[in-house]
Amino acid sequence: MKTKRLFSYCILALVCLSFISVFSWNTSPIYGGQWEDIDSSVYKIVGKYWAEGLLPYVDLWDQKGPLIHAIDALGYLIVGNSNGIFIIQAVSLYITMIYIFKSLCLAFYEALSTFLCFFIVLSLSTDYNGGNLVEEFLLPFISVSYYILLKYLLNGYKDTTILFRFCFFVGLSLAFSFFTRLTNALGLCASEFILCLWILYDRKFKLFGKMILYTLLGCLVITIPVLFYFLYHDAFNEMWYATFTYNVEYAASMSNMPKSLGYFITSYLNCFLLTFVSLLLFLKRYYREGMLWITTALLPLAWFINGANFPHYGMIVFQYLTIIFVLLGNYVRREHKDYILKPLYFISIGIMVFIAVGLRVYQSKNVFISDSGRNRDSYVKTACIKNHINKNSLLLYNFSGKEYLEEKVKPAVRFFFLQDFLIDHGPSIEQRVLTSLTVSKVEWIIAKGEVHNRMIKRFIDDHYKEVDKENGIVVYQLK
Repeated sequence: MKTKRLFSYCILALVCLSFISVFSWNTSPIYGGQWEDIDSSVYKIVGKYWAEGLLPYVDLWDQKGPLIHAIDALGYLIVGNSNGIFIIQAVSLYITMIYIFKSLCLAFYEALSTFLCFFIVLSLSTDYNGGNLVEEFLLPFISVSYYILLKYLLNGYKDTTILFRFCFFVGLSLAFSFFTRLTNALGLCASEFILCLWILYDRKFKLFGKMILYTLLGCLVITIPVLFYFLYHDAFNEMWYATFTYNVEYAASMSNMPKSLGYFITSYLNCFLLTFVSLLLFLKRYYREGMLWITTALLPLAWFINGANFPHYGMIVFQYLTIIFVLLGNYVRREHKDYILKPLYFISIGIMVFIAVGLRVYQSKNVFISDSGRNRDSYVKTACIKNHINKNSLLLYNFSGKEYLEEKVKPAVRFFFLQDFLIDHGPSIEQRVLTSLTVSKVEWIIAKGEVHNRMIKRFIDDHYKEVDKENGIVVYQLK
């Protein structure tokens, strides 16, 4: 390895560690557990107790696929606390940035590529939302995939070995997405779909068959171990229900979340930028590349517009900025003789990204602006002390999950968080929640507000007595 490239890799390692330390307030040691987001807390709880021998979906339930819980479980196995997750995050981002750097080196000198990496990782802050989220751990797969695809395109579509590698990594990404959140692979699927159309248009049917075969092979590398694990533990049906069946109901019940136009643009800016560059490619008569990249940009954007459009979904298009720089460096700028116009694209994109980062920091209610997410002395702690509650037989009803971490409570019931919310967004789960309560015979229930589900409310009234009520927190004890 050249000394210069080794130096770049060391710089990238420092940048990645610094980024995770500052922006991952869900896991970074420097925040000491002062902040905790809903999704991350649930992943931590399921992962922590999976590492201690409980089984996801059977003993503790969540609607996300098993791989995110496996990552958190591995983190707890490494060092015994969430610092292990922090280590995995840093490694994940480092792999991502190495392949972003390698992609940029296809178009620029190493020194400029290193600088652009710093700029690109900064842009990730617009969507990172505290870290330890599903999309974050897909980034290495996406970065490798797009590095291979760019290499294939820049080599003139001649090396089919490179094409097969791309298809294999698309398969890996698709399987990882399926067992976390399926829609995260939309961009890569769009890219391979257009490549397949090229191949079919050129009547290269044998090549098309091999592409499908390599994609399937990539899928199986992840899918087979996951399925085997849950089949072996007789938990396949429960895993499948949580990962797929329930989420179909959940997705159907979720409407588009209204956001300001500025908020939406800053979250998914890279889709708009890649669309702009794709139009430039069309103007320069690079029709195939233009079609590939505009489809890659617009398919995820269509999902963002019609779906729940949480800002962290935008992480899956984070690497579009890398693609944009490489495309400008290799296609568009070579068509202009005016040396003033050449850097204009880069300067314009740089200004837009910096504005986006600034606006998101201004708009976000995160730790840098407001301490509204800070863990405070909770009503759960007060209720436990006041009523001498046994934390080993306690259910927190309609709480987000982070309270279990704050108060070091091991969930005593399978469905342990936001129960009314889960039922409202997937009616098939109602009977499962009721059954888990019936089987557990948990001694204490602390409810946040009133229990809205009639069936659950009737069960609690029949088997529990209300012993305390204060500040909207209701405490029930088994009769």
